Amino acid sequence: MSNYTQLITRILDSYHQFLVEDWISLYLSRNEILDQSALFARPEWINRLLTVIEKLLKNNDMLPAQILMDEFAFEQVLTGKPVEAGLDAIFLGKQALLKYILNEAKDEMAVFASLPTADMVFNRLATVYFQSFLEQAQKQSVRTGGLLSAAEANPVPTTYAGLEVHSVLKDMVLTLMNSIQASQAFVYLKGKNEDNFYPFFSLGPLTVMDKQAFNTQLVNIDDAKWLGSLFIEQEPLQISAQEAVQVPLNLFHTLEITSALLLPISTQNQHLGFMVFIKGKEDGEKFLSDQVQLAHTISHSMALALENELLYEEKKKRLAETDGLRQITFALLQKLNLEEVLEIVCKEALRLTAAQASSVYLLHDENWLHLAHHEGELGGPSQKWLAVEGSQQGFAARQKKPVVENITSSGNTETFLLAVPLHINNETMGILDVVKKHYSFSNDDVRIIKLFAAQATIAIENARLYQQGEQLAVWQERQRLARNLHDSVNQAVFGITLYAKAALRHLDTGKYDKLKQNLLDLTDTAKESLAEMRMLVHELNPPMIEQRGLKAAIESRLKTVEERVGVRCHFQADDHLEIPLYVEEELYRIVQEALNNILKHSNAKEITISIHQRDRKVTLSIQDNGVGFDVERKMKIEGYVGLKSMQERAANIDAVLTMTSQLGCGTTISVEVEI
Repeated sequence: MSNYTQLITRILDSYHQFLVEDWISLYLSRNEILDQSALFARPEWINRLLTVIEKLLKNNDMLPAQILMDEFAFEQVLTGKPVEAGLDAIFLGKQALLKYILNEAKDEMAVFASLPTADMVFNRLATVYFQSFLEQAQKQSVRTGGLLSAAEANPVPTTYAGLEVHSVLKDMVLTLMNSIQASQAFVYLKGKNEDNFYPFFSLGPLTVMDKQAFNTQLVNIDDAKWLGSLFIEQEPLQISAQEAVQVPLNLFHTLEITSALLLPISTQNQHLGFMVFIKGKEDGEKFLSDQVQLAHTISHSMALALENELLYEEKKKRLAETDGLRQITFALLQKLNLEEVLEIVCKEALRLTAAQASSVYLLHDENWLHLAHHEGELGGPSQKWLAVEGSQQGFAARQKKPVVENITSSGNTETFLLAVPLHINNETMGILDVVKKHYSFSNDDVRIIKLFAAQATIAIENARLYQQGEQLAVWQERQRLARNLHDSVNQAVFGITLYAKAALRHLDTGKYDKLKQNLLDLTDTAKESLAEMRMLVHELNPPMIEQRGLKAAIESRLKTVEERVGVRCHFQADDHLEIPLYVEEELYRIVQEALNNILKHSNAKEITISIHQRDRKVTLSIQDNGVGFDVERKMKIEGYVGLKSMQERAANIDAVLTMTSQLGCGTTISVEVEI
C-alpha cells in the first residue's frame, strides 16, 4: 500500500465520524427538500459506505461495493430518482474527504499525489452504481412498461469528476449502448482551444474499413451544419438510413444502419464533443423515446464529467508550472555549469508546453544568435547560427515579446514554433524556443513559457557569471604562478649565471679557492631552483582530491617535490578517514602552503606529517627540523602572507590553527577541526 493510500486510510480511521457528518451535511444541503428517509441522510448508511471504501483501498475487494451499490440503485429506481442524483451523492463523499486530505497532507505535492487514489475509489463506486442502476431500471421497465421514470427528464447537476474519467466514460457508453440496444457507439471529443472534434473511441463490432473511416476523420464545427444545430438545440438527433447519407460522417458510408442517434456532450459553458449510436438491421428500425431520453441524460452526465476533468487538468498543469519553476530555482542555488543549466531549461520548457523540441539561442552580437543547447525529438536545428534579421527567433529578440509561427515546410507535417526572449535588466540576452507538431500553441502555453523564461534567464545569467568567475580565478592563479616564477626561479637562474661568470674569471686568474666557492654557491642555487620548479609544476597539476582523497594527495606531493630535492619525509594517517570533501580540500591547501614555506625558508632536512581522526574530530600536524623563526615578529613586522593564508583556510572550515617555532628548533603547525 503506497504512502498516499495509507494517508487516506488513516484519515478514514481517524476522522470516520466527522466524515459521516460532513457527507450527510453536504447531501442534505444539495436538496431543496430535506429527505430524511434517503439513504445518504442516514448515518448507518454512510458508515457502511466508508467501510466499503476502506476495503477497496486495503484489499481491492469489490464484492462489498457491488452489494451496497445494488442496494442503493434499487432504492433510487424504486423511488423514481434520476441516475445522476446517485452519482451526485457518491461524489459528495470525495468532496468531504478532500477537506481532510488538505489538512493532513504535508505539502502541495502530497495533496496532488493523493488525488488519483481518491479518484480511483469513487470512480469505481460510480461505475458499479451506474451499471446496477441501468439493470434495475430495465427490470422496473418490464413491470411498468417504461424504461425510466419521468424524473429522468430533469437531471440534478452533478459534481462527477476524476483522473480516470476516460475509462469511466468508456464503461458508461458501453453500458448505455447495451441498454438502448445499439450495435455500435462512437465518441468524438473537441480539441482544447480548437473547433475540431477528434475521434476518441468506438465500441461494438467494426471492420477494418469502419475503424479507418472513424479514426481518420476530424469534424470541424464550421463545416458541419448538423453539428452546429445539435449544439444549438441541445437535443438528441435521430436520423434514418436515408437521412444519414446527407450527414458528412465517413462511418455512415461504411456501416449498414437502420437508424443513428446523435447526442451532444455539452454543458452550459462549452461544447466538449458528441456521441453517435448505431442500430443495425438486426436491432430494430429506430430508437425508442425512453431509450433516447436515457441516452440524453447520460450524455449530460458525461459532459459534466469531462468539464470537471478539464478543470482538474488545468490544476495539474499549474502544479507542473510550479514544479518547473522550482527546478529552475534549484538550479540557481547550485553551482551548476552553463551546459547543465541550459539542459534543465530546455527539458523543463518541453514538459511545460508538451512540445517536441526546445532550444536556447544566446545573443552573440547585435546581428547573430548562436545555438547554446537543444533538446527534443525533432532533431537538432539545421542552423547553429541564426541571423537576428530574417529569423523568427531574431524577430522575437528585436520585438522583446513572444512570437508564435507556423514553420511548416511544403508537404511536411504542420509544425509550430513559440520563441520567447530572455531578458536581463531590460536587455535581451537570448531566445528560448519550443516546437510542436500538429497543434499551435495556446495562450496558456505562451503565458507559462513567459513566466518560465523569466526564471530561466536568471539561471542562465547566474551560470554565465559563475563560469566567468572560474575563468577569472584561473587567470589569477596563472598570474600568481607567473609572479612566483619571476620572483624565485628567474632570480635563481640569474644568480647561477653570475656565479658561473665569477667562476670563469677566477679560473683565468688562477684563484682556485674562490673558484671552488663560486661552484659550491652555484650548486646550492641550482638545487634551490630545482626545488622551486618542482613546487610550481606540482601546483600546475594538483592531485584530484575528490577522486584520490586527502591521504593520496599528500603522499603524491611529498614524493613529487620534497623527496626529490633530498628532504626526508615521514607521513602517518589513519586507514579510514571520513572527512567531507570541502574540509579535505582546505586541509590539503594548508599542507601545501606549509611545505612551500619549509622549502623556501627553513633549510629543513626532515619533515613529519600526521593526520588522525577520533569520532568527529580531525587533527593535522606538520613538523620540520629547520632553522625556525620568531612567530610574533614575523606576524607583526613582515606580515608573513603564507601564515595568514593558512589561517584564512582554517577559518573557512571553522578549524583552529596553531603554530609554534623557535630559532634553531624547527616549526610545528597543528590544525584541529570538528566535522
